[in-house]
Amino acid sequence: MPLTYTDIGIWIYMYYEDHNPPHVHIKRAGKEWTMEIKNLKASDGIPNKVKNFTKNFIEKYRQQLLEMWETQNIYQIED
Repeated sequence: MPLTYTDIGIWIYMYYEDHNPPHVHIKRAGKEWTMEIKNLKASDGIPNKVKNFTKNFIEKYRQQLLEMWETQNIYQIED
């Protein structure tokens, strides 16, 4: 599970060869959620702070994230 980004205690990951639709995994304080890259649909129970942070991150880096998903060349994004 390569780390894509981390900040303020929020970790954003992608798994190699994960199922569609393209999404990221988000971890914070021992809990995990997912968010789709294209439509920003998040799994249930994600706190608003984490949801908003992840939405902003995906909107800023959507093209890179989709490219990583397609090529499976997953790397850490430096903000």
